[in-house]
Amino acid sequence: TLMKSIGSRYYYNALGQELTGLFWAYGRALGKQYKYAIPDEHNCDMFVGIGWNGMVSHQLPRAPLFLREFAKNPDKLLVIIDPRKTETAGIADIHLAVKPGTDALLTKAMISMVIDEGWTDDEYIRDHVSGYDEIKGWFAGFDARAAVEFCGLDYEQVREVCRQLRLRKACCHPDLGVYMNRHSTLTLYLEIILFAIT
Repeated sequence: TLMKSIGSRYYYNALGQELTGLFWAYGRALGKQYKYAIPDEHNCDMFVGIGWNGMVSHQLPRAPLFLREFAKNPDKLLVIIDPRKTETAGIADIHLAVKPGTDALLTKAMISMVIDEGWTDDEYIRDHVSGYDEIKGWFAGFDARAAVEFCGLDYEQVREVCRQLRLRKACCHPDLGVYMNRHSTLTLYLEIILFAIT
């Protein structure tokens, strides 16, 4: 009624500025835009925060306490991908200080490494993933080493993170550092692929 009375056909909400790419990517990956992954931090042994400073922004119950306990646990691995040495990066086991704006390139490099090294979870892909064979070619022949170096990171450290993604039960927590960054939708889509195939 309001839209008709003011003569407008346009309606804006918060999704016009943030999280639009997130819902699009999960819509493509899971079939419905309202279905999206929530990090299962209590049932993982590898927690990957991307563009997220949970010690300050929280978004998890008792986030600072949880993150400190997780980081101190020798059986768990906390990985933070963020250009800045945030409070969360400061307690992480591994901090990948990616060059700002290169998250999509880094994620493509990581997918390429996982495929080249044979670290894909083929049983999971067979039972739960469709369309993998169609997109696998996107990563064939990709120079992951050059991409990682362009991102300002150590190749062997990124390679180890990829290996751990295959060995451990991992969850991912992207945040505004991805959602509001360059190539955010592409980055999110690639992150979904990376976690699905490992």
